[in-house]
Amino acid sequence: MGKERVSNYEYLDRIISIIIRYEGGPKYTNHPADRGGPTKFGITQGAWTSYCNRMRLKTDRRNVKHITIDDARAFYANLFNNSASCPYLPTPGLQLFTFDCCVLHGPKRAGVLLQRSLNDIIASYTPNKARLLEVDGIVGPKTLEAAELIVKGERDSLMEMFRVNRIEYIRRIIAQDKSQLVFYRGWVNRVNQCKVDADALDLENGLM
Repeated sequence: MGKERVSNYEYLDRIISIIIRYEGGPKYTNHPADRGGPTKFGITQGAWTSYCNRMRLKTDRRNVKHITIDDARAFYANLFNNSASCPYLPTPGLQLFTFDCCVLHGPKRAGVLLQRSLNDIIASYTPNKARLLEVDGIVGPKTLEAAELIVKGERDSLMEMFRVNRIEYIRRIIAQDKSQLVFYRGWVNRVNQCKVDADALDLENGLM
């Protein structure tokens, strides 16, 4: 039997508050280059409609323009619980950094970038490719075990590698679609700020 993993929601409220701050709070936007369309609290109309349908919510706030801060916090709590095994990641800083990636690029892409970052650390210690994780975007027991082991000795290296890989992915997005260039500086600044905030969370917990 595999190791039973314990979820950790202790920092969920703070993580959600940080994400909402990154997203500009209650500001409603509908930027012509934003592929998500109408957005509030960083929640797109499509994502909000899907969430309401999935949760069978009876609300008169189906239009994302009218959602409240409580709606947004409930949405992000649900997303956190169902994205890239965020509740099971070994430090609050890694939870935040991974979840922010989920919000920007989707849970599977966040899982891929986390696995690549873990593999970068693993590869620096062993030439045995059989020890590398399968990069499939599914944050399962092997990925969680690798993360737990690596943060014990290479936490800073992992977070920096994750930051580098996130920015490289943003650059690939821009290379494939020049219309997204308008968001480049904001995205990169967000990744860098998220790294600072993630470090602060882990420092607070004596994990650095």
